[in-house]
Amino acid sequence: MPTVFVAMLHATGDWTIAAVAQGASTLAVAVLCVRVWRGTDDPFARVLALASGTFLATPYAFDYDSTLLGAPFVLLLRRVWSSGSSRGETLALVAMWLAPLVVWLGSTWLGQQIGPVLFAALMAQALASARRADDPAALAA
Repeated sequence: MPTVFVAMLHATGDWTIAAVAQGASTLAVAVLCVRVWRGTDDPFARVLALASGTFLATPYAFDYDSTLLGAPFVLLLRRVWSSGSSRGETLALVAMWLAPLVVWLGSTWLGQQIGPVLFAALMAQALASARRADDPAALAA
């Protein structure tokens, strides 16, 4: 389960710490999603924030649920084909495509859930894309 709750439970073995961390993550994701949705009209940034935030906000999700990243993947792929991509967008495409496999294999090999790290990185990409979409200087460069 690529969630903050499970990652913290594996790391600490304490249900209380895991629950508090999950609660903090849920609140942070709610704030970040509102910030992205109010701050930009870019559909990719909005959908990526919602999709990646889902895994950071809920304690119950499985690695196969990461197919939810299909929607932002298609939006970004369309953007890349029409206008090129930045390095961050290329990395986001790779991360979204390989997410189910990376989360499953990485967590199995390490013995620690790594899903939240991947989804936090995708949330950061959503924030960066939202800023870039609303910055005329970034679009001109």
